[in-house]
Amino acid sequence: MKYAYLILLFFLTNCGTSNYNKKNNQSIKITELADSLFILKNITTCNITDSFHYSNTVENPILNYGLKRKLSFVALDSLQKLKIIAPVLKNLTKDSIYVAHQMLAYFISKQEKVGYYLPIITWISGDDFAALILILLDRDNKPVAHFTLHGGFEGGPSDLNDSIVVFPTQSHSILKNDHISSYELKIYKNINIPDDTYIIDSIRYSSIIHSNGNIQIKKTDSARIKRVYTWKKQNP
Repeated sequence: MKYAYLILLFFLTNCGTSNYNKKNNQSIKITELADSLFILKNITTCNITDSFHYSNTVENPILNYGLKRKLSFVALDSLQKLKIIAPVLKNLTKDSIYVAHQMLAYFISKQEKVGYYLPIITWISGDDFAALILILLDRDNKPVAHFTLHGGFEGGPSDLNDSIVVFPTQSHSILKNDHISSYELKIYKNINIPDDTYIIDSIRYSSIIHSNGNIQIKKTDSARIKRVYTWKKQNP
């Protein structure tokens, strides 16, 4: 049941709470985010995560991009994580000190501005969690909205109820200017059914980053299918 609770929190951090109450947040002045912090610009797909890999030590990990031409992403320091990442994850954890000093976060890509707002792509990871998240910043580099492009909880299957096991949601997004096309795959298994039948919910979204700092998310399509997996026996 622990993981079911965590997955519920993940959904809250994604589509349901992507926009913040800008009137109640105090302005946060931090150093301007220079182009040199980002080794990528205007990415259009989440497939870049296939080329992510860590190096160095567990205590001081470095996130790299590509194998042949290895480039290293710039990590957010503790102050930047406190000011930029902690508000994004506030429905996941209210422990901002944990976010600032225990979680990992990297600048991935700087996108074209939408009005006065700057979308940046970040990679954030922690215990049983790793996600590519778009964060919309105002002119004070304060986060005003966010959208989970890819990833989320990686803790394995969890109990939705006494009969249903749910697997971590798979998501993917394509970006074009102020538009985000995305889909989610949610996979369930009824443990009372003896065969290897799985229920798969496929949900598509179309999202717009508006010039007023809001991200409007609209579900455009959904489908449910049942699939039986046949496991082949390996030869001895």
